[in-house]
Amino acid sequence: MGEGKIVLDICTDPTNVLDCILSGKQYDIIISDYLMPTLNGLDLLKIINENNIKIPFIIFTGQSREEVAIQALNLGAKHYIKKGGDSASMFSEVFHTIYEVVNLSRIEEALRISEERFRLAFHTSSDSININSLKDGVYIDVNEGFTKITGFSKADVIGKSSLSPDLDIWCNPRDRIKLKDELNTKGSCERLLAKFRMKDGRKLWGEMSATVITLNNEPHILSVTRIIEDVLRLQEIELKYKSLQESVDFCVFCMELDNYSPKTMIDANLAFLKLFQYTNLSELNGINAREIFVNTEQLNIFRDRIQINNEVKKMEIQLKSKGGNIILGLVTCIISETKTGKKLCTGIFKQSK
Repeated sequence: MGEGKIVLDICTDPTNVLDCILSGKQYDIIISDYLMPTLNGLDLLKIINENNIKIPFIIFTGQSREEVAIQALNLGAKHYIKKGGDSASMFSEVFHTIYEVVNLSRIEEALRISEERFRLAFHTSSDSININSLKDGVYIDVNEGFTKITGFSKADVIGKSSLSPDLDIWCNPRDRIKLKDELNTKGSCERLLAKFRMKDGRKLWGEMSATVITLNNEPHILSVTRIIEDVLRLQEIELKYKSLQESVDFCVFCMELDNYSPKTMIDANLAFLKLFQYTNLSELNGINAREIFVNTEQLNIFRDRIQINNEVKKMEIQLKSKGGNIILGLVTCIISETKTGKKLCTGIFKQSK
């Protein structure tokens, strides 16, 4: 059914209706007379219900069959149509009812699918998801991600405000005020960075996104919070590493390996760039790492030590600058692997005096 057209499959024997439905064809609606051979319309509706078939059902009844219409509605029929009167008017009512019932059914199905997707996302997400009253922060529902992250059970929080003294989840209440202000003005809030208090007293940074939803005609907050404590700690370590890397007077470098053999240069500090005559990191980045080795024998020894020990300790080596100068020094490095499986060699080079 669509674009103003109706395609019908007609069953003269109501016992064949199930065969039509179970054949795999998709039907938008079932329209049934009440009086039919072998069984009546109510019996057919009961069979459809017993087989858990969720297709809207309309029944035709005679002028004096109000009790049939009532029984049909009680059994789950979406509508009934009385026979009789002007044929044109009756068929007009039939077509109008079909479109009305089918469109309503499609809306209900779309809502059901949407609600099911939300339910799955709510209950299976590893992030913290909760629903709170916008007015006072009272918890209406929380998911398993919330309980695992915070340590609070549902019983601990449902019916209580996130600002209540026995929960005190917001380390800084001003963050909650900021969230509420954004929700009141924009209807949503994205990536609010705030610190939250866990049940065991730990304070963790989280990134919250939230939107306003309506439940029982009252505004509520649907929020998703991802704990980013590890990310922030990693960023802090990286900043300290970069700061240390640039402050030392010896060379620090990183190269990608191919089967334990140097492949490409991907990082270096200022001391390395200066000693090896590179103007900036982009000039060094991506060059063939083998080109900085003066001789093949030392390159092979370097590769073998990496493969056997996953490290190289104070190996005397000759490396070549961009301008072709040979620089003698000691190299120490370790091997690491990225999440994508790339092997990296990170090390230091100290020029011999």
